[in-house]
Amino acid sequence: MSNSIEAIKKQIELLKLEQENDREQHKEKISKSSIQERKQLGITWYPIIIKDSYYGYGDRLIIEIERPNDNYYPHQFQFGCTVSLFSNHSNYSPSENTLNGTVSLVRMNQL
Repeated sequence: MSNSIEAIKKQIELLKLEQENDREQHKEKISKSSIQERKQLGITWYPIIIKDSYYGYGDRLIIEIERPNDNYYPHQFQFGCTVSLFSNHSNYSPSENTLNGTVSLVRMNQL
């Protein structure tokens, strides 16, 4: 029985390592891609319009965003996926001023 538990613990550790490696590879790929390339891949909405922001249940920040109709590309966003909101304003560093969250609603041009 303890061998089974040890094997499961080892498998969990390997999965965590693989997940972290995948995350780092994705992050590197994104950082080397232009915004236009990311838009065409469906992993970036730019520019966006912040329609509303408020605190929901459990004091969680809710931000409703929309992309203009002239920027329609198919996207890969779905309920539960992790997203990052950033500013490319000259006074902000994207690596320091990024807000991470989870998609809780998906409409055609709205998250």
